[in-house]
Amino acid sequence: MQIRCCLILLTTFFYIHSKAQVTELPLIFQSFGIENGLYNPLINDVVILNGTDRYFATEGNGLVHFQQGRFYYYGLPEGLRYPFISTLCVVNDDSILVGSENEMYFFSTKSNTFHLLYSFPSKSKVRKILSNARGIYVLTNDDKLWIFEKSEKVQLINEIKLTSPAKITKWNQRIIVAKDDTCLYQVKDNILEAFYVDTLKILNIGSLSDALYIFSDVSIIKIKKTIKTIIRTKKKLNFVKNLVKNDQYLLCRIDEDKLLSLDASNRVKYISIPAETNKFSLLDNGELWISEGNRVKCYLYPSVERVFEFSKDRISKVYDLKIINHQLFISAGTSIILVDLSSNEVREIPFNTKNGLVLQILKDKKDILFNTENGLIPFYKRNAMPYPSLQGKYIGSASEYPAGCLSYISHSAISLHCEKEERKIDLDRTILSHHWTDTHRIWIQTDNTLEFYSFKNSELSLIRTFKISPNALIFNGDKSRKIWLLDDGTIKVFKDTIQTTFYSTSIRIDNILKVRNLGEDTLIILGDKIQMAYIENNKINLITLNYFNWINGVNQILDFFEYQSEIYAISTNSILKISNKIFSNYSNPKILLFRTMVNGNDRNLSENIFLNSNENTLHFYFSTPSDIFTEKEYRYRYILTSNRFKNDTIDSSLPELYLANIYPANYTLIYELISPENTVVDRNVIHFTIASPLWQRWWVVTGTLVFLISGSVAFVKWRTNQLREKVRLKETLLETETRALRLQMNPHFLYNSLESIEGFILKSDKVSAIRHLNNFTRLMRLILEGSDKGFHSLKREKEILYYYLDLERMRANNEFDYQIHIFPENVEIDQLLIPSMIIQPHVENAIIHGIRPLKDRKGLIKIIFTINENNNELEVLIDDNGVGRSKSSEFSVKNDVKSKSMALNINAQRLKILSQTHNKTFLISIEDLFDDFGVPSGTRVRMTLPILKNTEVC
Repeated sequence: MQIRCCLILLTTFFYIHSKAQVTELPLIFQSFGIENGLYNPLINDVVILNGTDRYFATEGNGLVHFQQGRFYYYGLPEGLRYPFISTLCVVNDDSILVGSENEMYFFSTKSNTFHLLYSFPSKSKVRKILSNARGIYVLTNDDKLWIFEKSEKVQLINEIKLTSPAKITKWNQRIIVAKDDTCLYQVKDNILEAFYVDTLKILNIGSLSDALYIFSDVSIIKIKKTIKTIIRTKKKLNFVKNLVKNDQYLLCRIDEDKLLSLDASNRVKYISIPAETNKFSLLDNGELWISEGNRVKCYLYPSVERVFEFSKDRISKVYDLKIINHQLFISAGTSIILVDLSSNEVREIPFNTKNGLVLQILKDKKDILFNTENGLIPFYKRNAMPYPSLQGKYIGSASEYPAGCLSYISHSAISLHCEKEERKIDLDRTILSHHWTDTHRIWIQTDNTLEFYSFKNSELSLIRTFKISPNALIFNGDKSRKIWLLDDGTIKVFKDTIQTTFYSTSIRIDNILKVRNLGEDTLIILGDKIQMAYIENNKINLITLNYFNWINGVNQILDFFEYQSEIYAISTNSILKISNKIFSNYSNPKILLFRTMVNGNDRNLSENIFLNSNENTLHFYFSTPSDIFTEKEYRYRYILTSNRFKNDTIDSSLPELYLANIYPANYTLIYELISPENTVVDRNVIHFTIASPLWQRWWVVTGTLVFLISGSVAFVKWRTNQLREKVRLKETLLETETRALRLQMNPHFLYNSLESIEGFILKSDKVSAIRHLNNFTRLMRLILEGSDKGFHSLKREKEILYYYLDLERMRANNEFDYQIHIFPENVEIDQLLIPSMIIQPHVENAIIHGIRPLKDRKGLIKIIFTINENNNELEVLIDDNGVGRSKSSEFSVKNDVKSKSMALNINAQRLKILSQTHNKTFLISIEDLFDDFGVPSGTRVRMTLPILKNTEVC
């Protein structure tokens, strides 16, 4: 195989020395273990589908699906042979490629089943799977690259041996392979083509955005288009393992207890991790999953990290804070914490506690001022000193006048304290607070009003007044020039022009402890909950920041501030840096329709869709705002409107809607996402039409009526004929039963029985005579009592056979014996019905043709009833050990043979009629029995009769 080498000419070189810092893992994380339903913490890979479904490749538990706080396991029952999964590769929104031992599977998230695609040799364990539009690329642990073509059936195209340890990544839909230590190849036309050579040893390769990153022991080489950038690392890298990425960061392990983080701006950061960390994965939504010891932890990366740490819990309340010249001043009450944001230095300013609490931190033209309960104290040369003119004088709420003066409240007046003069502006009401928006505009808060004034020539002119409650909180936005009013649990925002138009929300906010403005249109509110109010589309949205409520349990958050476009939080023992991604995650949660099923089949629905009348069962699946940290419980509202029916509104906690057997009409489905504060966060609409069925059209109705009328006439005729046939069959059955009864009571049997009894009397054998006479009378009574019934109980049939066989044996001078058995024995045979006297003709036939000609042995007749309740059948076996049918024809018998043959024919005709009238199967068959030498040894009559109940023979 020839490989063409085409070296890229890199025209521009950049050298970047990274100023790297070592940090800890983010503070926001969730931990999972056995108590959560996760039985195996050894996770090799994690992928996410549809923003909500996370799938874990586990070492021993197969594929694990995590959704909305629950774990679901898929393995052997779903078609996976080995539960050891090494890697996952997302194909689309509902399918994943799975590498398990030496096999590659396709896993469908719709059916939750595995489909084996390819089995590699036993020594080739799957290490990594990549996929693009052209094919599937599998790297195995024996350093072989397997290239498959994407088609209806996966087909192996090429197998390439690489040098250990081989590396592979996907860059701009191209597959890049590190075949050896210094050369990179790309897969082109299913073979390797060299495109980059270096003298440095390649430890690993990865891609981020549209750039390729090559990790060597001394630097990271970034290739973007034709530009090569060298990023120097802080220390020499011995290895680069477990390289993962999302759309913002590359993460890799460079030491047993250290990760390297690299973003698209070439910023390098080192992260300390526990030494027992196994594998980790980084998802596009910022989740960093780490398998650590016997736990699996999920961090939000980046989220919240500790950048400054105090020696102890030094702050219990933040009275005020201000950033001046890259220095953060924090008033903790009786002390001031000074944090140098440029040098990361933290110190406490020496302060005389006799001055009381520091209520405000101010800045006039030259000085930094601390407004205490006992007057103003300036900060000078890293120390606090008394302010000469205002020492020992409590000035209340102060404000910085834009012209470099200090404005403070003096009873019912506002004083402007400048360097060379002091001006006093008298008002006739008590002032609670005030703020200068510029040199000519001020707002003033009184007991029950918010007043806006213009300031000219040392005089105030009222512009507008708003009624407020005494507990109202007013905050002036530093950047946005908006005035935020929190009053009676509601939020209002005024524009700086003090127009009548303002934004507002009716969502209640209670127990407010602190309010802080972040950015131009965002307000952070600390209270029982940490909430964020932001303006979007001329409307105020209020959300609860559950991230911070979660972290509040570990480090109580006291205040927020913004520095160089980064957001920080002050806790009792540290300063936390907060990723802007946390706030952006909240701004626009969406509800999207990602799957629709019509009559149980997937269907791609556009905004307007036309469905047939039978396509009237729809199942809609919506995406859920999924965040395992917030545990935010959104609700869903579905409003179904149509042109024919009343509107229907459904409130649900499930992100799916099932509509079954809905009627034809034009429908509009409005689906809304509802926040815990009961506000509509997002709304979307879909239209669909279900056509009317054909039977609702006039010509179909007319044709249907004609068809029904003609069909009714035909049905009546058919039913009449059926009833006539049934009557005829019943008459025939009655006639056959009567004939059968006459044959069973033929004079030969009666005469012979009485003659035998007479013989016992003449022999003075009174006991036998009386016994047989009793049997004879009982038999006659049973036959006569059942003469008007077509069916009787199995118990009565058994009694008739017993008396009849006893009389026949008496006539034959005990030349044969008989046995009657019923299986199972515990059945209530008096509840089972069979055709009356259906067995006696066959028993009599066995005596006449089988037993009477027998000379060499004593005769035996066995009657066996077997009840099969499962099939609701009764099997009757009539066995005799006579001469058999073929030999009995050689003997001459008495004249009643003709009547017995007729009785058998009548019996067969009777069973046939019963089969037709009761829609049951009545079967009869006759078999010849033979001994071990093939000599005829008897006959068997097999009858299969249905077990009938009283209601079936009425």
